[in-house]
Amino acid sequence: MQPDEQMVERLVEKLETTLEASVQQEQYKDASEIRDELSRMHMDDASAVIQTNSEFYRAFSTKDIELMGKVWRNNQHVQCIHPGAKPLVGYESIVDMWKSMFQARDQVFRSLDISPSDIKVSVRGTTAFVMCTEQVSAPGTQRKMFATNIFRKVVNRLCSGLPAFPTLMALACSFWLIPEVFLHIKSLLESARRV
Repeated sequence: MQPDEQMVERLVEKLETTLEASVQQEQYKDASEIRDELSRMHMDDASAVIQTNSEFYRAFSTKDIELMGKVWRNNQHVQCIHPGAKPLVGYESIVDMWKSMFQARDQVFRSLDISPSDIKVSVRGTTAFVMCTEQVSAPGTQRKMFATNIFRKVVNRLCSGLPAFPTLMALACSFWLIPEVFLHIKSLLESARRV
């Protein structure tokens, strides 16, 4: 965890502890203000997470490698876990895999469109989880799969030190319901790893 991330985590923990103490001491006005501050922080972060999650799915559906590279955190600890495949670890490995997949000539994959629905966001400090149902459309089929995307809040030093949109820290497609699409993607992943 980076120093800026630790600072945010400590701030949230301090606010929550102070909120609890204020309630126990029946200082409801103070508790109300702290609750509102925590709520504002949560809403801002949740909104940013939803935007980044949408950018991930737009990059996937449009096969936009530049946008896909922007949503992933550029460090050696990020992970991408596809069903039936070993986790990819590190920004370069992940972006290279997406690039290979996006350049594939496989028509099923090229026409694949994925959009999230039933989105549930959970934010705690500098970490957020998005659980969603992915609506998958391919020629002649439309199915669903479930995914969990994990985000990390980062500070963009080029932008006056203000918190930046979160970046994708890990992606795990936890359950697939489309065997034919799964087989196409699995073969693309295997060929992308050989490159």
